[in-house]
Amino acid sequence: MAMEKQACLVYVTATANLRAEARARLEAEGYEVCEVLTDLDEAIAAEAGEPVLSPDLRACIDGAELCVFLLPDDAAEDGGLGAGGGYASELGKPFIAVVVGAREALPEAFDADAAGIVRDCDEDLAGAIRGDPSFKKPDGSNVSARKTDHVKCQ
Repeated sequence: MAMEKQACLVYVTATANLRAEARARLEAEGYEVCEVLTDLDEAIAAEAGEPVLSPDLRACIDGAELCVFLLPDDAAEDGGLGAGGGYASELGKPFIAVVVGAREALPEAFDADAAGIVRDCDEDLAGAIRGDPSFKKPDGSNVSARKTDHVKCQ
């Protein structure tokens, strides 16, 4: 029996309605899916200097070959999504942002290191899961020549 690939699906209450569709797309690509709800309490804890990632979120990302984060239209509802994306980035895990609505500003880790940014679980999500680069603007058009400038420290 072949071992399935592992994926981590991270969402907040505002994006819970996208879970089933995102999970189905991951499973169709051969992934076994771990789901984690992150909430505002994690963001509040981060502001207070406490650990940002819940043990469940950390374990899900640690065991995943790919992470998919469901980002709400309102940045105030992000909860621990930004910290989760940062953690996945630190580990070198590929991750995809599924962005709801016309949201433009994303948490820093997503802007800098996401393997793909798709809108509302559209048809591009399956391609992004397979590794096809997909970076969509809020109007659904492609972002051209996506390049992140990294500052070198001396």
